[in-house]
Amino acid sequence: MIAAGPPAPSPEPLPMHPDFLTDLERLSNTFGVSGTEDDVADLIVELLGDAVDETWRDTLGNLFALRRGESPRKLLLDAHMDEVGFLVRHIDDQGFLSIVPVGGWDERFAANEDYDLNTRLRQAGGQLIVDPAIRSAYLARDSLAALARQYARYGAWRTVTWRKHPGAMRLRHLAPAALTAALGLGLLALPLSPWPLLLILSCYLLPLMAVAALLAGRHGLTLFPTLLVAFLIIHLAWGLAFWPAWLHPPRANAHR
Repeated sequence: MIAAGPPAPSPEPLPMHPDFLTDLERLSNTFGVSGTEDDVADLIVELLGDAVDETWRDTLGNLFALRRGESPRKLLLDAHMDEVGFLVRHIDDQGFLSIVPVGGWDERFAANEDYDLNTRLRQAGGQLIVDPAIRSAYLARDSLAALARQYARYGAWRTVTWRKHPGAMRLRHLAPAALTAALGLGLLALPLSPWPLLLILSCYLLPLMAVAALLAGRHGLTLFPTLLVAFLIIHLAWGLAFWPAWLHPPRANAHR
């Protein structure tokens, strides 16, 4: 039910702290290229002052500030300290610099940015740490069509990741593409014999139905058809989008 009535008055803007612009300028001008954020962390601790009860840093350089309260609810404010910098790789005879960015992200990606970042971190000698205490809520797509669009996007942009990081691809990433290629070859062979297509479908559908039945047994047997259709959409959308994108890679500006 929607109640009609006069619009609520706009809330009054919060007053700006008199030192806000000065503090912002200090934070912006403090050196903090990715991997060397110590000066920024020191300044943040100074600016926080008595507003928090405790500050500490971990071995990765993350800064934590804790303000204790009486409520059982917890509020997390998270932000980056680092800034994008540049590394000089070469100086030519005329004094021109060849530079590469340090930090930031690859703007060519409109999807799979996380995988690209993870790969670059590993290549630089870093480690990805997963804390089992962290819990997150996953918002699933609200329709099968939206699910198909989601995984078609993943499949298409995986080709861009492959071109940039060939060694980071795994067989599981290529499985949907291999499936759609095999199904296509099976369809082409139909005039000669139906057995290749039947063999491919059997090898794919039987394990898929077994997994769907296993999950449905845990969460409700009525979910079996939905799970089966969802798995089919995920695999086929991913694989079908992969091959056209391999021939004509997508561009990030086409998705903005």
